[in-house]
Amino acid sequence: MFKKIAISIMCLMVTFVPANSTYSMFDPGSEFKLNVIIVAVKAEFQEEFNSQQFTVEDFNLPNIDDITYYPFGNLNPEKTNGYIKVYLKEQGEDKVLEAIEHCEQLNFVYSASKDSRYPVDRFFIYIEEDFHQKFIEQQFIIEDFKWDNLESITYDVWYNTSNKGQITVYLKEHGKQQLLDAIEHFKKLNFVKDAEIANYQYID
Repeated sequence: MFKKIAISIMCLMVTFVPANSTYSMFDPGSEFKLNVIIVAVKAEFQEEFNSQQFTVEDFNLPNIDDITYYPFGNLNPEKTNGYIKVYLKEQGEDKVLEAIEHCEQLNFVYSASKDSRYPVDRFFIYIEEDFHQKFIEQQFIIEDFKWDNLESITYDVWYNTSNKGQITVYLKEHGKQQLLDAIEHFKKLNFVKDAEIANYQYID
């Protein structure tokens, strides 16, 4: 009996994805989340940010449900300390824009922006089994991909169980459309088994 239960649970956990699915288990949908914005805190508020003194009340907006501190990946350390994710009670494009406009008027905020559901400056490709050695020796170069809007590539890992090698491709100019166009192109290359959005489990 326990064996049957275990098998049933395993079946529920399996998700079948079409072999030719462009985005595997991820639907790109809208490029941005509709219930979150990202706020960059000004550098002069370092002490308040580091000790997480800012609260929901400091944002003075009824539609804010919660905030979380995100001190990593600060792209502008001379002007900002880090980021705060602001979660909205009511979601929608208009609610996001309203929250951005409001937060940009706050004295401790350097900037406010939409939050991407997934990175639009990079994606994953998977190298075919026949090119295993070329992957291991990192012989693929940018010119091999025949795509002008390509900034760089990084070699990630070779999956022995599925016999494919993962490379992360970075774009010069990025956005949702540039990302989707590049993915479509890369899927047509003879040494590429598949290409998909690099979601990194970005969705909250």
